[in-house]
Amino acid sequence: APAMMVALDSGKCDVVVTDAPTAMAACVAYPGFTLLDFTDSEQNYEVSEEEINIGISMQKGNTELKDAINKILSTMTPDDYTALMEEAISLQPLNN
Repeated sequence: APAMMVALDSGKCDVVVTDAPTAMAACVAYPGFTLLDFTDSEQNYEVSEEEINIGISMQKGNTELKDAINKILSTMTPDDYTALMEEAISLQPLNN
């Protein structure tokens, strides 16, 4: 992802398509970038769930942690997810 952002910043490309967390962080690191969201547009960009899911890695067999994470994730709304991502990005060194 960093190479894509450098290419965009240097004008080597006009657009980068990436996941929301990466895009949100890039907009913090590169204030001139704009995040485009086509969710509510007439030409809504559609993708399958398989293409947008993001995984969480943990040690195999750690069912206690897996169950705790799944319990929290099952209650999160899209707004909760966005707020969590914004908080995480604000804590990254690139924002300090």
